[in-house]
Amino acid sequence: MKTLVELFDDSPILNILTSVAFHPEKLIFFGADAEQIKESKNDYIRFFERRHENIDIEFVQADMSDIKNVESVLENIITNNPDCVVDVTGGKDTALLAAGMSAVKLGAPLIAFDRQKNKYIKKRE
Repeated sequence: MKTLVELFDDSPILNILTSVAFHPEKLIFFGADAEQIKESKNDYIRFFERRHENIDIEFVQADMSDIKNVESVLENIITNNPDCVVDVTGGKDTALLAAGMSAVKLGAPLIAFDRQKNKYIKKRE
């Protein structure tokens, strides 16, 4: 996996779980607000540096109260990263809905961690 789009969640473990499992070259956190980015950006960078993983990390924001804006920003991310996989394991409800809509529209694969089966499930080719 070259690029992972991670729907930002309040749970730090959900934000890193897929990256730890698949070691993407690029990690795009989507859906964090400015305060969350300020509070956590350096922590995530340090986490991957301590694991000696050279991951290009980006944080992308959208107006989570506007589904059309969220969908538009996600479509832009997917279009500019055609090799991406979108992780829908966590994230805000608006981001999850938009991720599904955008992925179907643009043919991007979705993955999610199934806790009952303790493995990742590919949601779309």
